[in-house]
Amino acid sequence: MKKRPVTPPPTPPRWAVKLLRRHAPLARLETTEGDLEELYAWRTTQAPRWHADLWYAKEVVLFCLWHHRERADHPTGHGIMLGNYLTVALRHLRKYAAYTFINVSGLALSIACALLVFAYVQDERSYDRFHPGADRLYRIAEDVQPREAAMVYDARTAPALAPWLEAETPGVEAMARVMAYEVLNGATLRTEDGQAFHEPQFLFADSTFFDLFAFPLVAGDPATALDAPGALILTEAMARKYFGTAEAVGQTLTFQNDETTTPLTVTGVVADDRPPSHMAFDFVSSFATLLALEPWFGGSYHWSPSYVYARLAPGASPGVVAADLTTKSNERWETVGAPDRTFVLQPVSSIHLTSQRENEIVPNSRVAYVYILSLVALGLLVIACINFMNLATARSMRRAREVGMRKVLGARRGQLIRQFLAESFLITGLGLVAALALVPALLPAFNAVAGKSLALADLLTPSMLLLLVGLTVGVGLLAGSYPALYLSGFQPLRVLKGTAASAGRGARAFRQGLVVFQFAISAVLLIGTGIIYQQMHYIQTKNLGFAKEQVVVFPLRDAADQQNYMALKADLQQRPDVVAASGAASVPGFGGMYAFNMVPEQANVDSLEVLNLVADPSFAEVFNLNIIAGRDFSEDRPSDFDQAFLVNEALANRLGWADPVGQKMEADFHLRGYIRKQGEVVGMVEDFHFRSLHSAVEPVLIHLVRPSYYIDFVAVRLATTDLPTTLAGLEATWARFNPSRPFEYTFLDSHFDALYRAEQRLSQLFGYLTIVTLFIACLGLFGLASFTAEQRTKEIGVRKVLGATVSGIMGLLVRNVLVLLLIAFVVACPITYILMQRWLQDFAYHVEPGVLIFAAAAGITFAVALLAVGSQALRAAVADPIHAIRHE
Repeated sequence: MKKRPVTPPPTPPRWAVKLLRRHAPLARLETTEGDLEELYAWRTTQAPRWHADLWYAKEVVLFCLWHHRERADHPTGHGIMLGNYLTVALRHLRKYAAYTFINVSGLALSIACALLVFAYVQDERSYDRFHPGADRLYRIAEDVQPREAAMVYDARTAPALAPWLEAETPGVEAMARVMAYEVLNGATLRTEDGQAFHEPQFLFADSTFFDLFAFPLVAGDPATALDAPGALILTEAMARKYFGTAEAVGQTLTFQNDETTTPLTVTGVVADDRPPSHMAFDFVSSFATLLALEPWFGGSYHWSPSYVYARLAPGASPGVVAADLTTKSNERWETVGAPDRTFVLQPVSSIHLTSQRENEIVPNSRVAYVYILSLVALGLLVIACINFMNLATARSMRRAREVGMRKVLGARRGQLIRQFLAESFLITGLGLVAALALVPALLPAFNAVAGKSLALADLLTPSMLLLLVGLTVGVGLLAGSYPALYLSGFQPLRVLKGTAASAGRGARAFRQGLVVFQFAISAVLLIGTGIIYQQMHYIQTKNLGFAKEQVVVFPLRDAADQQNYMALKADLQQRPDVVAASGAASVPGFGGMYAFNMVPEQANVDSLEVLNLVADPSFAEVFNLNIIAGRDFSEDRPSDFDQAFLVNEALANRLGWADPVGQKMEADFHLRGYIRKQGEVVGMVEDFHFRSLHSAVEPVLIHLVRPSYYIDFVAVRLATTDLPTTLAGLEATWARFNPSRPFEYTFLDSHFDALYRAEQRLSQLFGYLTIVTLFIACLGLFGLASFTAEQRTKEIGVRKVLGATVSGIMGLLVRNVLVLLLIAFVVACPITYILMQRWLQDFAYHVEPGVLIFAAAAGITFAVALLAVGSQALRAAVADPIHAIRHE
């Protein structure tokens, strides 16, 4: 008889079965699943299959929802486990207080320093990003190639560019000209009661200034504030200085320039608390005021004294606009003989960090410094994390039995990982709290070193709070991930048998690698700090070719003062505390030299555009210039004013003159129109640095000019140590010469040092951060050494019983650390050398890092590290061997 085929029983939907098995409690899964299958089979006999499938799915979903609700009402899962993790972590941290202190203090210091550095970086990167359409806002700079001379990269351009820029250049939406006060020899403001103040941060700007730049006004209408001649905007601080608590808008100040006075009416007040910008100012007057004072200024083609800004239309290409502008402007200006220019559009938001052109409104920072400090801050955090990982793995045997017992009692690896990560996050959280307590204490000192005015509010911005959260999570994961994975991987059988120690070779190699890595970072910073300080010392002590000490410089801001300065010079030279005095168009460190054409005879070029230094016969005496061939100018030779020249070595070399004395030349010069001086070289001066050491010495032609508007400065060499009395005497002499202007003065050495202010700040910040880095690294090394000595306590006791000396035991414990430090330095030296060479390239004159600086850095690191490790080694070496042998 033929058997009938057996029909398999119906099966529920697979997805519903998987859902049930995933979410049902293990203890109830078998019973629940069996009951549902029986009911499902019965329902398939009473109704269509799809009815049974639908019923089964409904029951599974309801059961899962009920189960989760019950678990929420009776929290027996992750909530209790998390509480348990934190409880165990706190108990563990209290028990090993030294371990906790090392980790928390290292993290606190590193996070605090990182927060301050990141706030600094955020401030540096925020310059000029608050203006409307900031991504389309550009400054038009120019590159000028003088004949047979080096390219000039100027931040300024001719004011005549602006009037037709918007109309004739497609893509330009709006523009504005800005001019700094130096063009009119400074701004002196007088109050109604006759008080006079010189204001260095004084600008003139077009009426569209506040359309392009969103500086916040607390009074006045930005749309019309600079429309009329005589309009004046000032800051809140200046409003308080001139008007006290009175309303500033509508008040009048008198602007004095040369022999003219112009009333200025306050039409707006700019908030003191304004976002950072490359454009520093205390006053802004309307460009119409400037044109009323000097009508010729707006049509100037040959001179480039103004900053021109443009906002491009959406979608316009700055490269295309710059090329179009270059072509059209050179075609337009060729008819008036202006030099060819190549225009460059600089994004305004990048000027502060990337622009190092001639004639910046204020000295800018450098983006390299932002990168350097950011890397240092990250290095601090990494070193603190390495400390945590090193100490956690070094103490692994203390946790081995705990891990083994937990695994025997049913703990899974994931639970152990969460346990150790909970400890890591707890330590990181404690470090963060301590860091937040440290920041207010460190902030004033940080501001003083960095030249910032950061407030606590700057650390509580949304971006900084997000950074805090990211630091906590990132550092917690970075510091705790390896220890968690390493410790949770112990095998319970080997742990309980006491053989887990044999598995420590890989962990020991990892710890040693981390020590090498963190001390390599410390070595890079320490060597870099040494090279920076070496370069700064070189800058301050290098022979600049002139003597900058004991020289006082003050400007002549009125045309009458410039024409009559010989009377002032005569009075100054009668003073017993004055060695010599000289008038000049400029002095070292102040700029003010202009390039004019010269035609030399018997030279390797037919003509050359060269920088002209216009002075009087005492210039070389005041600055102690070294005449290395021929003679100096002489007041006893009237012909020197019209027929004599001095050249520097660079110019003589450029012209191919082995002996320049007696060489004939013609030199163009502008003095109320172009003139051509014919004469000969009477002497050659040793090269001297007219600019900072960032720039190479350029060829300079020195010649004399009779009193004229070219005498912008008077320089006085003093012979006194009683500076207060001498300065009071100089002020009295000035008051007799020009009682209507305040006495302004600058010590030349202080002014020259200020040219390196950004580098000085970098060196100080770098130095302090390096000290913190080395301290944190040695703190971790101290903790690691203490645990290493503790692990080898019995070995040390046995060695002492067998006759080992204290020095021998100390050598045993210290030897490995010295090897690791040596490896770290071998790694760090080439990296540091390459990085610092790139930084030194910013200087035309710089030191060459020698072996001594590397050896000194190595000595400091080894000494500090040995102090940290040696103290623990000595403690273990002098301990009673009986206690050591009974240690286990």
